Amino acid sequence: MYFRILVQAFRDIWSARRSADGVKAAVGNPKAGYSPAIFHTSNLEAAKAVILNPVPDMTTDQRWEVETQNLVAALAGVMKLDKQSRILDYGCGIGRVAKALIDRYDCSVVGVDISAEMRQLAVEYVKSDRFTVCEPADLDRMIAEGFRATGACACWVLQHCQEPARDIERIDAALSPGAPFYVLNSDHRWVPTDRGWASDGISIEQLLAARFDVISKSGVSDLVGSRILASESYAMVLKARE
Repeated sequence: MYFRILVQAFRDIWSARRSADGVKAAVGNPKAGYSPAIFHTSNLEAAKAVILNPVPDMTTDQRWEVETQNLVAALAGVMKLDKQSRILDYGCGIGRVAKALIDRYDCSVVGVDISAEMRQLAVEYVKSDRFTVCEPADLDRMIAEGFRATGACACWVLQHCQEPARDIERIDAALSPGAPFYVLNSDHRWVPTDRGWASDGISIEQLLAARFDVISKSGVSDLVGSRILASESYAMVLKARE
């Protein structure tokens, strides 16, 4: 049921007017209670459609193929990726980025996700002893014990987080000083609630700029393939402060 709701919601969003009022109407009641149930998927295909939902100009499979490879190339352009690299994939889902990074660069990846179902699917999807997946509380314990990543990414994640300031703080704590952080995000907040998608008005860009040094912000037309997604999304390259 939640999968059908997600697909229909995004179809409605993409067909809505591009004005602020149109976006607000599309995403629902901002006072609704946070509900991550949409991310609780029981099989691989449903999980893929939640992670990269279909849009009018691209299917899930098309997005998976095009965006994943482009994203790995973009990450390689902003951070060192080799066998010694230890990358934090925050909001990893089933590990699509982690798998591509490991397959191409043989680096180590720590994936973090709030969904137990996604984490379980990730183990099977990535199938590598260079991949570890955990929930945010486990990452907090790892950080307390001295874990530091050489780079991090958060792709289509921060726009959905209940408390993005807390998640950004956690990512910062997990990074070595000066380490790069790559963010792919929507211009808008899409918060899953018990009444549909909602916007709480939080600016992810402002939160990131307050915590990290901003290296660049760019459009994503060459990255995502979809003209619709590109018109309402951005990529940021950041650096952990030293």
